[in-house]
Order: sequence, then C-alpha cells, then structure tokens
Amino acid sequence: MSADNLTGDTGEVLLDVRPIIERGEEPFGTIMQTVAALDGRSLLLVAPFEPTPLEGVLAAQGYTYQSERVTDTEWRVRFEPADAGAGAVATDQSEAKAVAESPFTIKSRTSPVPSATHAPSATHAPSAPTLPASVMAMDPTQNVPPAWLPLGFLAAAGAGLIGFGVAMMVTAPTAVTFPRDDHVLAAVHFGVLAFLSAAVLGALHQFGPVVGAKPLRSVPAGVLTGVLFVPGAWLIPLGFATRHTGVVQLGGVLATTAVCTAAWNLSRPLSATGKGAPIVGLRLAVAYLVVTAGFGVTYAFDRGFYWFPLLSDRVLAHAHLGLIGWLGLAYVAVAEKLWPMFLLAHRPHARAGERAVWLVGTGAPIVTLGLLFSSQPVTIVGGALVVAGLGFHLASLASVIAHRRRSLELLHGFVLASAAFLAIAIMTGIVAGLAPIDTELRTRLVVTEVFSLILWLTLAVIGHSHKIVPFITWNRLRSRGIMKGPDGRALLFAHLVNDTAARVTFGAAVVGAGAGVLGVLTATSWLVRGAGISLGLAGVLAVANLVSGPLLMIRWHDQQQEA
Repeated sequence: MSADNLTGDTGEVLLDVRPIIERGEEPFGTIMQTVAALDGRSLLLVAPFEPTPLEGVLAAQGYTYQSERVTDTEWRVRFEPADAGAGAVATDQSEAKAVAESPFTIKSRTSPVPSATHAPSATHAPSAPTLPASVMAMDPTQNVPPAWLPLGFLAAAGAGLIGFGVAMMVTAPTAVTFPRDDHVLAAVHFGVLAFLSAAVLGALHQFGPVVGAKPLRSVPAGVLTGVLFVPGAWLIPLGFATRHTGVVQLGGVLATTAVCTAAWNLSRPLSATGKGAPIVGLRLAVAYLVVTAGFGVTYAFDRGFYWFPLLSDRVLAHAHLGLIGWLGLAYVAVAEKLWPMFLLAHRPHARAGERAVWLVGTGAPIVTLGLLFSSQPVTIVGGALVVAGLGFHLASLASVIAHRRRSLELLHGFVLASAAFLAIAIMTGIVAGLAPIDTELRTRLVVTEVFSLILWLTLAVIGHSHKIVPFITWNRLRSRGIMKGPDGRALLFAHLVNDTAARVTFGAAVVGAGAGVLGVLTATSWLVRGAGISLGLAGVLAVANLVSGPLLMIRWHDQQQEA
C-alpha cells in the first residue's frame, strides 16, 4: 500500500510493510523515508509484528505511539508527532534518501531499493519532531531514556564478562573439586551479577519504557541504580574471593538497594496493561529479582551471624530463582519482542512464546520453594512447569527461524548456540533431580546444570548486545547529524560493528562455553581454565568492537566537517 495514502481527512499516512517483509527486504529504510516526509502528519504503520525497536527509534525523535494487535499477523502502530514544528530530521531529499538502507543488519550489503509503491512522495517537506539534546537527556515524558543510561549498564556488563572469565581461569582447579568454595562462588557472582544482571538491567532500562509505552519514573533514579549496583556487583565476588564477610555484606546492601530502586523506577512502564505476555513476564522477572536480592543479602549476613545453616538446597533455591525467575524469564519475555524484528521473521502466531512466559513465570517460584524447604514433590512440580516453559521458548525460537525472511546471520548463530546450552541445562537438571545416582555424580550434574544456565544467558546477551548497542548508538549518531558512513551509504550497523571481530567473538564465546561445560562435567580443570580464557577474550573483543565503532564514526565525521 502506498506510503502516500491518507486515512480520510485526518492527515495520517498509512504504510503497510508486510509486502516488503514478505519479499525478504528490510522495511526500515522505507519507514524512515516515510517519516522524513511526514511534514507534521501522523504515521499508521501496519506490520506482521510489533516493531518494538522502531518504537524506540521514533520515540527518541519525539514521536508518541500506540500499538494494537489486530490479529496474530497484523499489528498497527500509530506514531503521532509530539511537537510537529520542533525541527527536522533531514534537511533535504538527499538525506531522506540516505536512510533508505536499513541498519538492522551487521553484514555490509546494499539493501534493495524500495519500490515506487512504497516510496514517500517527494512533494512533502521532510520534517519530523525532535527535541534538544539537553531536554531529551532528562525529560521524564520520553518513552526512551538517554542513550548513556542503558549503555552505562552494558559497558559495566562488558567489564563483568571479562572479570567472569578471569575468575574462571583462576578458580578452575577448585571449581571441579569443591564447587561450594568461596572462590568458586566469587566466579559465579562475577558472571551472574557483574555481567548478566548488569546487562539485563541495561536492556530493561532501554526496552521497558518502549514495550510499556510509558517512561521511567526517574532518569536520576536510573543513574542511582547503576551507581549502587555496579560497585555492589563487584564487591560481593571480591568479598567471597578474599573471604571478607563484611565486604560481601556491604556489596549485598548496595546491590539490594539498587535493585529496589530499579524495581520502583521500572514499575511505571511495566504497569502498562493490554501489552500481552512479554510485559507480564518482565513484571514478574523484576519481582523475582527483588526476592533474589533479598535472599542474597540475608545469606550474606547469615555468614556473619549464623542464623541458620546455609544448606546446599537453600543455596540452589537462591541460584535457581536468580537464573530462571529473574534472568531467564526476563530474556524469554524480551526475546518475544526483539526476535521478530531483529531476525525479520513473519511467523503465523506467537503462542509458544506466550506459553513460555507464563509457564516459566509460574514454575520458577515453585522450584524455589521446593528447594528451599527440601520438598522433592514441590520441586518436581515447579521443575516440570519450568521445563515445559523453556521447551515452548525453544519452540518459539524454532518458529522465528523457520519463518525468517532473511538468510542466517551472526545473531542466529548466537541464539542457536545459547539454545544448545539451555538444552544441556534441562537434561542435566532432569537427570540430577530424578535419576538414582550417587551424591558425587549428582553434585557434578547440578553444577553442570547451573553453569549451563549461565552460559545459555551469556551467549544470548553477547549476541544481542551486537544488535542492541549499535541500535542505541545508531540513533544517537543520527541525532548528531551523522547520516552516512565513510562509503557514502546510509548509516548502517555495519558501520558501527566490525563483522570480523564479531565473528571471532562468537567463536571465542562458543568454544569457551563448550570447554567449560565439558570441563565441569568431567572434572577437568585445564578445560575450565581454557574456558575462562576464551570467555574473557570474548568480553575484551566485544567491548572493544562495540565501543570503537561509534567512536571511529564520530572521528571520521568530525574530520569531514573540518575538511
């Protein structure tokens, strides 16, 4: 349907991108062309899925939006200019043409030129609402926070991944002989807190307001969350490593305070109704995060006051609520919003993903209670619900890949590899919980299950960061007037991420994950040590790649301006 069609006399441009997606072409360029030519009018976008990342892009440019699911394969999103005369995104038709290529790919390739039936008219002045950067930085009415807020969390997560790799390398001999040793607990907390939790908090501060179509309660509260959480997430493992209980307790207090602040801050966007299972999943995940933090700080002070024995089942209750209820559920929920657009998939329905959210969200607290009170029947019931939910999550991934409209690329590799480690976690968890085996083998299987859950999320986070970070910085670079790359083409993700470095990162992460699981399962310390080296290297490469890309682009642009 033509981008110039108006819905009656309302001055609303209707753009249906479903035919573009069906042809396997990127719709983003056509959408941005249309936006550049709106001239104060609103845009009614029709798509086969809710374009959550796009909502973030246009919200950052000053648009408000409302989304509606008409059928399983039809979403309608209305974008309204918040201040139709505030400024222009593009100042001439050459800049409108510059966005015709989509940034939603890491590969360097020329996107197909949109057909005439989808191109916006050249007779309209290309203007769109924007707000000054100083206003956007702290304006609580915007549905996207300033870019530096989620990027700060993600940068801290990159440092946490490197720390996780180093800790694995150092503690490898102990990890395969006495997994409850404080040094091993330090390595685990580097991975779960300093890396995974920091990354997911960053993602929630970016996409929570977009998915809920409501802003954070306070940007300064988001800053406070990071200021408290990052030191706390490092103090806890450092306290374990040095066996200073007071340091663990201080880190626990800081991290718990940060978590409660984040829960309050995110409560506004996550309180949105009618947004489907994903936002319910995020709401539950944040609630489980608060409970997990409560477990953790209680256990930290119990190490000094000895209120109760820290039995293995109680430690596992804490670990499973954090890994499945908080991190796992958050990923399952967010993936349902990101996969269709990032992987360009037009699937017939999303019921598998919805079931995954509900089952994991229901089963996680039941598993926790069963472990906490050493009740095998309760643990089995909760475990069955979680396994069923994770099975639907894998089915949802299979559906997205089966109905993709583009060839396999790097992100597919990351999510498929992460899914393999999820399958390993499921299988080892079932055997450890139900099979009649000796205590030593059961302990090794439980450790493998927990480690595989960490690696499932690790590979997923690294992979999605190669989309999310360029996605956030791309919008920021455009706000600085950077519309084209050094090759003269429209600004693409390929300009912000080095594809070779990203592939090496993938290889290092997958090799490290595989070696780690095999090392834990066979009690081979040199494999675990090698896994730590590989994962640490993946962290270094990912951080260097994702940080240097935008900086090099800014440097090139400034040099062009001076010339």
